[in-house]
Amino acid sequence: MVDPITLEVVDNALYSMEKEMEATIVRTAMSIVIRDIYDFGIATLGADGRLVHGLPMSGTLIREAFPLDEIHEGDVFVFNDPYLSRGEMTHLGDTQLCRPVFAGGRLIAFAVIWGHHMDIGGISVSGLPATSREIFHEGIQIPPVKLYARNVLNDAVMRILARNSRTPEMMVGDTLAMAAACTITERRLHELVAKFGLDTLLACFDLYADRARAAMARLIERLPPGRVAFEDYLDDDGVRGGPVRLCVALERRDGRLHLDYTGTAGQAEGAINLILNPNRVTLEMWRYLLNWVGTQLGMDPETSPNHGIFDLVHVTIPHPSLLSPAYPAAVGARHLTSSMIYRDTFRGLMSQVFPGSVPACSNGTIPTYMFRGTHPVTGKLYVSMECIAGGGGGRPDADGIDAVCPNANLVIAPVEFLETSFPLLVEQTALRCDTAGPGRFRGGLGVIRSFELRAEEAYLSWLDDRQTHPAWGLDGGRPGVPGDAYLVRAGRTFRLPTKYDNLRLERGDRVIVRTGGGGGFGPPWEREPDHVARDVRRGFVSLEQAWEEYGVAVHAGSFTVDAATTDARRRDLARRPVVRVDRGTARPGPPPGRLLEVEGIPGGASGAAR
Repeated sequence: MVDPITLEVVDNALYSMEKEMEATIVRTAMSIVIRDIYDFGIATLGADGRLVHGLPMSGTLIREAFPLDEIHEGDVFVFNDPYLSRGEMTHLGDTQLCRPVFAGGRLIAFAVIWGHHMDIGGISVSGLPATSREIFHEGIQIPPVKLYARNVLNDAVMRILARNSRTPEMMVGDTLAMAAACTITERRLHELVAKFGLDTLLACFDLYADRARAAMARLIERLPPGRVAFEDYLDDDGVRGGPVRLCVALERRDGRLHLDYTGTAGQAEGAINLILNPNRVTLEMWRYLLNWVGTQLGMDPETSPNHGIFDLVHVTIPHPSLLSPAYPAAVGARHLTSSMIYRDTFRGLMSQVFPGSVPACSNGTIPTYMFRGTHPVTGKLYVSMECIAGGGGGRPDADGIDAVCPNANLVIAPVEFLETSFPLLVEQTALRCDTAGPGRFRGGLGVIRSFELRAEEAYLSWLDDRQTHPAWGLDGGRPGVPGDAYLVRAGRTFRLPTKYDNLRLERGDRVIVRTGGGGGFGPPWEREPDHVARDVRRGFVSLEQAWEEYGVAVHAGSFTVDAATTDARRRDLARRPVVRVDRGTARPGPPPGRLLEVEGIPGGASGAAR
């Protein structure tokens, strides 16, 4: 029997251990994507490969691939295969390293870290091809193999990985950094064994599973009976036009949750397929229930989920489909789909289960833009990748967050780093005026980020979505303004499609990326007039939108509110019907694979920050 104090001490020690691993990988990694954008995750698995603590990860592949007598102290396993791992890794760019931890000659845990490599080969960079049609286009597929055997590096494996990357130094450096970070878990677990004893540590692991299962059961019990459903849409798959439908239904039945994705689009020809792992779905559902139900039960919002909750959620996924593709379907752009699956559709479901308490839709597609070329100073091949944030959804009691990445791990790359490392001039990074969905609590603002090439040539690849279907508003809130992107060359302007591989750029070309805003929450005419005036003063909302959408008359120059005129206008607006989910109007864009010449950039290429 483990006393409650010891249980909490060990739990916090595991959390501290993972934070130490994070700090180590940030200090030692070489690539911008891990070191500066934070695209990595850490977890502790039990001896059976099941999740004990850390970021959502389902585990078990190493134990399935290697019998116990082939797993030794000092081994480090590596893999990235989405199909063999059944969606534990979702595309080839993400590589997982796994180090077994022994105590007294007995396997007790695995230290696990995954990270997104700067390049893994394939027809485009960063393991993120926009127009691949099979996984063989996307890079090297790594089945579970030993990178280290009894603390001895398998140089042949490392040389194969490096040879298949456009950035071999970063491939080697990041891989070794992740392997080194895993040793921290090994040392810290040994310290816990020395302090509390092996039996106590393993008992804590079991109790964490029991505790998580009991907590999940309490969360599920708070859900009302009945079935709710929601659908959302991706713009296209990069090869064929859209829209591409995502469907999910939720039902509480017999003490369990049942999620059904029947009705979702079939397998895509392009790269937006996602191998949806049921355990990952369960871990994400835990997050949502903990946020919106856990507070009512007095539960700690930082509580870490684990394998104890897996059997409480049943997931139905049609096969083959967008969410269960057949090998060797392309999966490189799967993050566009997962963002909607784990965030937007879950919000759509929960807004029906807990009306009035769930935020509106965020611009959650994680727009990703990647430059590659030969550096004019070093003469070496370079790859630059960054995820450009959009607007968060308006919340029931607060505005949406401006310039936020829906994946909480990711951040916008620092301008100073980009300009000193790559032949790029970042002309502008700013918030976009009038992009937030109007509401009692407006959505977050999107971002404008523009680049100018300072080399003779480079190649640009990108992945984006929600340029046709905006982030929806909720409970009377209006949708956000969709994103778009442009190439300006020699006085001509071209609108870019949502996804593209290897567009050749020339010196002086400008690429302008404009991300979308989040949806608003609640009727806009119920927003405090002074808050609208403040947004106008800051350049977040124009005078025109303040009047048309919010019904607020703001004096130019003084930014004061004309109360009488505002009251009259708001009485007119209040006659409008309140739409529960306002999807707005789909905005057509260039067809897949084509650049569309336009007469300038709608609304101009300037941002909103003053």
